[in-house]
This record gives sequence, structure tokens and C-alpha cells, in this order.
Amino acid sequence: MRETVTNKIYVLPENGTSYKQLILPADVSLQAVYEAAEVHPMLRESLGTPVTWQVRNETSVRKAVLSPQLAPRFVAALLALSTVAEFGDGEMSLEAYLRRTDTRPEALIALHVPAEVRGRVMAESHVGRTPADEPIVSVRAALDVQNDVVTQARLAFTGAFRESARIAAEASKLLSGKKLDDDTIARVAQAVSEEVSPPDDFIGSEEYRREMVKVVTRRALEACKKEVK
Repeated sequence: MRETVTNKIYVLPENGTSYKQLILPADVSLQAVYEAAEVHPMLRESLGTPVTWQVRNETSVRKAVLSPQLAPRFVAALLALSTVAEFGDGEMSLEAYLRRTDTRPEALIALHVPAEVRGRVMAESHVGRTPADEPIVSVRAALDVQNDVVTQARLAFTGAFRESARIAAEASKLLSGKKLDDDTIARVAQAVSEEVSPPDDFIGSEEYRREMVKVVTRRALEACKKEVK
């Protein structure tokens, strides 16, 4: 287990890996995350409007993880970026932690977020009523690409599952080992729209949310495609 400073956001240097790691101590506020120069733009964007500075000041990283509905896009960004949760007695992926149905470790110490990953392209897309409202559906995509082929893909949604934020597993399966071409993008968008289990409420019906999942998935993957070099 790595030694963690518990009151300061910082970046660990490369140490036998192909990337650095951003360390978000559990006790720091979301406002500190939002203001930190070291924080990835995807994380900063996820804490912008409609999340207010009051909410950011009152909510710690720990509280955001334990109550994802407070800042769902932030949690989705963490999931897309393959975040690892550090506890007093070990580590596990944030995705595995959020999906556990048995007793969860209580002593969350910090989140470890891979940073400056070589070959990684990222994009965000959302639909909403107004810029001041939480999006009806949103996605954050992080794709690792080598020689024009996707080696790993993570698409994290809000408003598309019963959970506040969740990875779409089907997207990773369909994108892995493929080139990011128009046909692949169309198949992934359709598959994800069939995988999701969206809520049906006054903000958006289940049918509408499924259709918007297709739209935001396609937009995000098309944006990633433009970034592939």
C-alpha cells in the first residue's frame, strides 16, 4: 500500500508505470479538487455548473463517493478515468467499490486517478434542459488507443442507470481491439442504449433517456475519434 498524504492533492511521479497518478485525499473538499492545478480537466468540468461552490465546499471526496447523487458527473469522471480507491487495509477499483452489495470498507483514505496516460483520448457529451440543470443524460469516455486500435475503453454515464453513475460494460467489450470507425461507433451506441436501465421520471422518460444515450455515446466517440493521432 502506498503512503498517502491525507490533506493535500498531489501527483505521484511515474514509478514503473506508463502514467502518473493524481492523489485525491478523502477528506479534501470538492472545491479544493475544482481549484487544484493538478486536476484533470475532465474532473474539473464535472464539478462545474450546476454543482455550486456551496456544494463543493460542503462535500468531501469521501462524501461524494459514498453519496454519488451529490455530484454524479464527478463520480462518472472518476469511473471513466479508472480510479482506484485506497483504504486502510488495501485497494480496489472505484467501480468495484460502488458495485459491491456486501459490506464496504469504511476507512477510505484517498482516490488514485491515473494521469497523463499515453495514448488516452477523452470526451464528454450530455443533454439537458438548460445549462443550469443537471444533465438528463451524460457520458464521459476515456479510450486508450495504440496504432489506431482501441485497447481499453470506459464509458461512464449519468441518468442512464438506476445508479447515479455507472460504467457501460458493453461499450468496453465492443470497442476493445477495434478501430474507432463510423461502423464501430454506431454499433456501440446501439448496444449501450440496449444495456442501460434508465429511470423513468418527470425529468425524462425511459424511452427518451435510451435515445439520448445513443446520441451522447455517438457524440463522445466521434470526438474521441478526432483526437486519435
